[in-house]
This record gives sequence, structure tokens and C-alpha cells, in this order.
Amino acid sequence: QAMHGEDSPDIAASYTNIGCAYHCKGDYRAAIEIFTKSLPIFVSSLGEAHPDVASTHSNIGLAYLHL
Repeated sequence: QAMHGEDSPDIAASYTNIGCAYHCKGDYRAAIEIFTKSLPIFVSSLGEAHPDVASTHSNIGLAYLHL
């Protein structure tokens, strides 16, 4: 965060990777929390129509599906 800043897509991508690890581990609530943290960063830095925003929405939905 110190290197890229709070609103960097690189930070959001790191959050996504952590969320995926939680998802694979079966900790869906933690995955949702982390994916939800990455979403506003992707939206503010890349725009609502970016594929990473769509993927994040999908990741959140898939995690909710498993609850």
C-alpha cells in the first residue's frame, strides 16, 4: 500500500488473490469481506465497465452461493 497507494488496482488485485485463497479454503464469509474491499478500488481506478469489476461482482456472488 505504501508503494502503490490505497486506490491502486494492484492493491485490489492483491485483495482479490487473498479472497480467492479464502474461497478455496471454504471460508466464504472472509472471501466476501475481502472481495468487497477490492470492489470500490477497482471501480474508482478502472471504471464500472472494466472486466476486473465484473469478475469481482462474480466472485462475491459465487461466495454468497456457497453460504
